[in-house]
Amino acid sequence: MGVKGRDLLFWPYIAFGLVTIVLSLEGYKIVSLLTLTIMLLFLIPLAGFYYRVRLAKRKSKELGLKVILLLPVSKGYIKWLFKHSQDTLDKPFEQAFEIHVNTQKKLDTRDFTRMLREDLKYLQDNLTCTLLIWETNVPIPQYFRQLIKWAEVQGLAFWKRGRWPIMALPVSKSRKTKYTRHGAFILNEHSKGGLPI
Repeated sequence: MGVKGRDLLFWPYIAFGLVTIVLSLEGYKIVSLLTLTIMLLFLIPLAGFYYRVRLAKRKSKELGLKVILLLPVSKGYIKWLFKHSQDTLDKPFEQAFEIHVNTQKKLDTRDFTRMLREDLKYLQDNLTCTLLIWETNVPIPQYFRQLIKWAEVQGLAFWKRGRWPIMALPVSKSRKTKYTRHGAFILNEHSKGGLPI
């Protein structure tokens, strides 16, 4: 489960929480106990998501990634995400990750771009048959826009206006702006030979 899967579970969790409070105030103790149980069932995968994020941070650090966090996601999750966003890539892949920025330090644009470029080069050299997906709301440097355009021609990527489906959490750092884009990129033997990193 990725970030959008977490968001999908969050909203019914909140809804059942509100229903539980209302039922309790109205004196429906048995029904409120049932809705509380359902709410707690939603809490289990939500807690599991944050545990997986901690593991992903540790693994990304072990790989030597400086600003990128690789969050593993399943093929089923990717299939669901593509279906609801009406996006598709026909090239095969064996594993998939969501890309997130993983740094607590404030970096200037030059240092961040350099580290991001180094991380992408590492991914290019060391991952095969791997799908990378992301969502961002910050203006993308021209270099990265050219990189995505190159991959789109190869049928290895897409880069579209807007967000992935499912409303983000209120506390999410990903705010919808005119720059918001989502995309996907497949690393395989073709990208290894041609990616201009």
